[in-house]
Amino acid sequence: MEHKYLVSFNTQRSLCVLKVNGMLMLENTSSRNGTESSGYNISAFLENGYNTFELLMGRIPVDRDTEKFNPESWCEATIRKVSSHNEKGEMISNKKHQCVIHD
Repeated sequence: MEHKYLVSFNTQRSLCVLKVNGMLMLENTSSRNGTESSGYNISAFLENGYNTFELLMGRIPVDRDTEKFNPESWCEATIRKVSSHNEKGEMISNKKHQCVIHD
């Protein structure tokens, strides 16, 4: 394979789940504070043509005493197409969910 598809997954003060084509790729549900940074090669899970990329976000247990998200909560996932001659690669998709609080 000439190219790989890599995902970076970053979270802060939130529960986050990343699905590609309906399959669970990365999640931070076992994180105590909801903060994580990780990456994964998702090439084997992609199909020729259309693929779905879903990023879900929820509150962490320590914030359950309020109905609002912590203002510092966010989840982000970025997919890049990379090759051996182009390490930075081409951004294919980027999703970021961030909490916005209106009082």
